[in-house]
Amino acid sequence: MHADFDTNPSLVTVRNYIKLLVQNFLGKEKSDLIFEHKTSRNFFKHNSLLNETQVDTIARIICFGCTGAPDAAYFWGLKDHMMNDDMFNIKDSIDWIYNDFNTKKIHFSELDCGIHILPNMQSKFALHIDPFYSRFQTVGNNVHRAGWKHIVQCMRSANDLYKTQNYVNTEKPIMIDTFSDRTFLWGESTFLAAGLLPYSSPWIGFIHHTFDESHSTYNCVTMMSKKSFADSIPYCKGLIVMSETLKHQVESYMDAYGFPLD
Repeated sequence: MHADFDTNPSLVTVRNYIKLLVQNFLGKEKSDLIFEHKTSRNFFKHNSLLNETQVDTIARIICFGCTGAPDAAYFWGLKDHMMNDDMFNIKDSIDWIYNDFNTKKIHFSELDCGIHILPNMQSKFALHIDPFYSRFQTVGNNVHRAGWKHIVQCMRSANDLYKTQNYVNTEKPIMIDTFSDRTFLWGESTFLAAGLLPYSSPWIGFIHHTFDESHSTYNCVTMMSKKSFADSIPYCKGLIVMSETLKHQVESYMDAYGFPLD
């Protein structure tokens, strides 16, 4: 599968893609056990082969394959069913999420969020908001108090303006990751399985979380300790944060890791 979808992928395509990502994540043997499971008993509940962290990633892979977002609204309910429902069936769940999502008739090109690499290579930027193909993104939609989706829409509009002005850029377009925290934290395992991380082309990242470790592991300390993040930094053209304090903290950490910022 390729990043530049101009139509919503078929159910068969999505099923096969999810199976491929699970295989990349767990290996073929365990993946086959999951997808070829024949009994009515829930494989995830009644099998000790997988731990909860692995189940978490598989649930995110399913959400990513069906919606383009590893933290789609379906995630928590899906994970709960995988852990606790005696009758859970992975194929039926994929079909249900895919069909429910597509009844909303969302076309990926109409969205204000999600990784989307624009096909017009004359653009100054190639908007990248949620790795691989993206058709839906809950972050910012009726949730973010400052209206992050409107900022993303402005960037997309600016990108479209460059196209109409026949702007010619001889350099490779720069990907814009508007939620680097998710990419390298709770979305990391999914994006590694998809072959999207580490980044290997120019990118700019927005960071929303702080270095506060008191509430969860989703923070800048954890993110910057990730190998996928360190391996992506040589291609990074800029990190954008929301405060002077966070700016100085990021600069200190990046300098400590041997990647001083200009």
